Amino acid sequence: MISSGSFLRDWEIGRGFSAFALPGAALVGVEATCYNEVMKLPHGDHALVEDAKLRDYVLNPRHPVGRHHAALFERLLGIDLGNVEVLKDALRSAAAKENVTREVATPYGRKFEIRFPLSGPGGEKRVVSVWIVEEGSDRPRLVTCYVE
Repeated sequence: MISSGSFLRDWEIGRGFSAFALPGAALVGVEATCYNEVMKLPHGDHALVEDAKLRDYVLNPRHPVGRHHAALFERLLGIDLGNVEVLKDALRSAAAKENVTREVATPYGRKFEIRFPLSGPGGEKRVVSVWIVEEGSDRPRLVTCYVE
């Protein structure tokens, strides 16, 4: 079992397999695809970026897991809870325009990874975003994002 919100980085160590885990999800039989060709996020122009995901997790300096993301966004890009719209706008734009780098089939739906450059008040870095299109839906929703 993988803990909530974890991300296996087996691609980086050359195994050719990656998974985006949801709470309680076993990774047996999960299919992953890495894209060298151009693929856009399905219905990326309608992607959902929930305020609560950014404010209560990604940019929250008190969240047990998110605080690490928050520290990097603030230190490297100058993005914090005071200018959350910079990140939200960049995520929406990336969902609509950038190429998917990985796709993973899970029991809950298809997850997609998009990596994109982001310029913030404090600098420019690459951001990794993970999206899910849940079974029975066609609208992608942000799962997480972090500074690479």
